[in-house]
Amino acid sequence: MVKAHTRYFRATSFAVLTVALMGLIAILVVLLLLVLEAAGEAQAPQKRSLLMMAYLALGALGLASLLLVGLAIRYLGTRMTERTGSRKPMGYVDAWTEAGQRLKPEDAPPIEGFEDGDPESTPPAD
Repeated sequence: MVKAHTRYFRATSFAVLTVALMGLIAILVVLLLLVLEAAGEAQAPQKRSLLMMAYLALGALGLASLLLVGLAIRYLGTRMTERTGSRKPMGYVDAWTEAGQRLKPEDAPPIEGFEDGDPESTPPAD
C-alpha cells in the first residue's frame, strides 16, 4: 500500500475545500441577488415565497462563510504553531516474541486433559 505524503495531501485538500466553498459562496450570492430582484417586482403571493427563498439562501451563505473562515483558521493555526519534535518510527516489534516474554505459565488457566496424554479426555480440536 502506498502512503500519501501527508503534507501535500493536507495542502491539496485545503485548496480543494477552499475553492469549493468559494464557488458555493459565489453561487449563493448570485442566487440571493436574483431572488431579491425578482421579489421586488413580484406580486404579494409570490413575494412571500421569494423572500423565504432569500432567507434560505442567506442562511446557507452564512453557513458556507463560517465554514470557510473556520477552515482558514484551522489551516493557519496548524501552520503557525510549533511542532513539538520530529516523529520517529517505532521500528519492528515481533508480537509473538513479546507475547512469549509476557506470558507466565503459572498464570495461565489450566486445560483439562493437557498433561494426561489421554486422547479421550482431551477436548476435540476446532
